[in-house]
Amino acid sequence: MAWEAREAFIPDLTPLEQAVRIGLASEGTTIVGDTGDGPSGGAAGDNTSVLRALLSAGADKAGRLSYLALVDPEAVAQAVAAGVGANVTLRVGHKLSGDGEPVIITGRVRVLTDGVFTQHDAGAQGIEAHFGPTAVIAIGDIRLALRTLPSFEWDTGMYTSVGLPLRQAALVFVKSSSHFRVAFGPHADRILAADTPGATAGNMRRLRFRNVTRPLYPVDLNDPGDFNGPGDFSEPHP
Repeated sequence: MAWEAREAFIPDLTPLEQAVRIGLASEGTTIVGDTGDGPSGGAAGDNTSVLRALLSAGADKAGRLSYLALVDPEAVAQAVAAGVGANVTLRVGHKLSGDGEPVIITGRVRVLTDGVFTQHDAGAQGIEAHFGPTAVIAIGDIRLALRTLPSFEWDTGMYTSVGLPLRQAALVFVKSSSHFRVAFGPHADRILAADTPGATAGNMRRLRFRNVTRPLYPVDLNDPGDFNGPGDFSEPHP
């Protein structure tokens, strides 16, 4: 039964660059799950893939706002030292995970908070969230919410608590694969799950498998004819 249903287990993911294009070109607000970098699944929350994709697509000059969050205590401290209204150049991302290259950005410090807010959306209402000192950096039309600590991105307060109303944005990225839909869904004209890298990647082809028998479905799948059924997995392959 599991083998017959195997295709149903593959998540419906949108390439990151395509998700950005859809959001910038479509009316209303597009909510996008950054599935690979979800802190609720153990990721560091400091992957710069989304930031790079936004900059590459010209979202900073789009005339419509894009929101994303990133964990970087060092960059937050620099923004706090500079103060609200200051123009800063920061090297952001991959300070905790160390599995990629930071991005150098230049922007204006718009908001500084202690990162504490009470969650109010379904599923977590009444729980106090602690993101640590947080800074919102405006990079043209991009609003980057830099925070000190990784935490569940399950509540819209992660943006509204730092002065970023969801309906003012064309694109809103959330580092979560599924649960964010409960809170963010009512504010979305469309919801996408982006195929992004990281510790919680939903695309199995992004994961490294070492101690498994091969072929492994769907990682090794080039053509459906490559697999005749569960028996193909009975013997180890090089």
